[in-house]
Amino acid sequence: MDDFFDKDTILESNRLILRYLDESDKEDIFKNIVNNKNVLKYYLWDYHDNIDEFDFRRVINRYYANNMYAFSIVLKETGEVIGLIHQCNTLSPKFPTIEIGYAIGEAHWNKGYTTEALQLFVDFLKTKKVHKITASHIKENAASGKVMQHVGMKYEYESVESIFYHDKYHDVLFYYLINENY
Repeated sequence: MDDFFDKDTILESNRLILRYLDESDKEDIFKNIVNNKNVLKYYLWDYHDNIDEFDFRRVINRYYANNMYAFSIVLKETGEVIGLIHQCNTLSPKFPTIEIGYAIGEAHWNKGYTTEALQLFVDFLKTKKVHKITASHIKENAASGKVMQHVGMKYEYESVESIFYHDKYHDVLFYYLINENY
């Protein structure tokens, strides 16, 4: 597991680049994620009106300190950071499972970018010998479940009232993919 994490990893598809979060991404992440209540309806980050209230350095440091991947989703065509995709837990020999989380700016919904980014990350984790890859979504966010299904993830279970967010409890649906090569 010592060779699992490499901060310099860059993943590419035809339209996207996934690279480690950088402080220079703060403005785009603020605009596309943190300052958009529609995105934050289901993505569990705090809303901010003012970019100066958003401590992006702390976010980056948390992932880096725990040797966890956290990628900016960058449009090749424009260089804009349109979202992020990240590892939600650390990897261990006894629990060789990684959960993935992601968010993409509302202006970029329904263009296949999230599916493309998730496929890149899943394929990468398979090469890193991750046995099981998981992701979850608040039940009402069916679009996120479709993204998971598009990359071959299968429905695993529903966890009733397992997240308290926006002043109410939410059911969460979990999906998984087993790395057959490991």
